[in-house]
Amino acid sequence: MLNAMQSESNNGVEPTPERRRGSRWALDGHGSEMTITERLRGIALIPWAALQWWRVGRAWGLYDWPRMISLLRRIAEAGLDSNGDQILLGIALARQGRFPEALWHFEKVTQQDLFQVEQPLFFNEYAYVLARTGKPGEARQLLRGASRDRWPDRQRRWAEEFLAGLPEPSAPPLGDLKPRVLH
Repeated sequence: MLNAMQSESNNGVEPTPERRRGSRWALDGHGSEMTITERLRGIALIPWAALQWWRVGRAWGLYDWPRMISLLRRIAEAGLDSNGDQILLGIALARQGRFPEALWHFEKVTQQDLFQVEQPLFFNEYAYVLARTGKPGEARQLLRGASRDRWPDRQRRWAEEFLAGLPEPSAPPLGDLKPRVLH
């Protein structure tokens, strides 16, 4: 395969993203090529990011939404954010009543890349934010498209009650859900 890639680059033809993976053409997950310096910087930031995520978990346990927002924004600014971080930022902003900002973070999440443990938090919280920003039809459509059969009972019940048409939904339950499942 390497020979095929070298011949493609020698012929002036860019290899496809699929062929770049696992090679010197590796992508950063956003479709752009990473330099060696960027890769080394990312590796060097791993201990810092781990400490930040640990602090996010502590803030979650205390429902300290402003602290979570501050920590998660620093992670995002460092370029180390994931779907889970965007979900947590959306939740923390929504719990602060900052619904337009929360909506922006939920819209950044790549739904097809969600892990099963992320789905209840993502779909319920995103639907809640959509409803609070005047888009209840989109919120219901989002929840109808989610497979809720493996969700924890409290999150599944909230989604079903929301779909049944409660006029002004309360925030989805967080209960025993932990942010560490999102990392």
